[in-house]
Amino acid sequence: RSGSSTVEAAAMADLASLVRISIQGKHTPAQIAGIARASDAHLRSCWREIPRVMKEAFGPTPSASAAAWGGEHTIVQVFLLECLSWQTLDGDLVSYFVDAAGTFLTRADPAQCQIVPDKFTKVCRRFKEIHIASGRPARLAIKPIKAAIYKMQPKDITVPAPPGCSLLTPCHVDFLHMCLLGKYYGLAYRTLASSPRDEDGECLFPSIDPAKTSVTLRDFLLYCYYAGIVCIGCKALEHAKAFFL
Repeated sequence: RSGSSTVEAAAMADLASLVRISIQGKHTPAQIAGIARASDAHLRSCWREIPRVMKEAFGPTPSASAAAWGGEHTIVQVFLLECLSWQTLDGDLVSYFVDAAGTFLTRADPAQCQIVPDKFTKVCRRFKEIHIASGRPARLAIKPIKAAIYKMQPKDITVPAPPGCSLLTPCHVDFLHMCLLGKYYGLAYRTLASSPRDEDGECLFPSIDPAKTSVTLRDFLLYCYYAGIVCIGCKALEHAKAFFL
């Protein structure tokens, strides 16, 4: 146990050591999450090293080395990406983050995402925001964000069903926002139309569980607002009224 404690202490004080314990596979995802949370302040103090360390561990180009992203490394990657996302990024760092986050959201392990829903949904939100700010086409962000919705869902929600899932997440809001920016009203409406329905066939709102998804009241209100606009764009006025009211 003393040897393990030494390794964990080193990981809390050294970025490369934190990544190393994920690669070695000797710790459970929950243990890695605990170590990463304990080292959160250190991560933020040395954030400039994050791209270099991630490139050395997971490949120089995320989209070209996609197999090294997500999966068993989901926990450590989500902490590093979340930390990086809140810094002032420019030039190559913006491109690296957008590529890395997009690849990560698509390949992340759902079980590990649900251990740290706050971190995972923040990465998704910042991916959307940085994607927009950098002037990239909205369509390029829709697939990763759509994939992120599934990561926060119970095991009985399966792909390839549309993401009108049982739990509302911040990722739903990001998905609708990007669809509106890209004017993909039909795609967004099909998502809403796939939501659970009551005995009379009326579309129901997804359930809300902040502890599991980190969804907030603001997320819920934005979801209703964006969904209402989508319904207007598809001339589904009765559905729009339900979301607005």
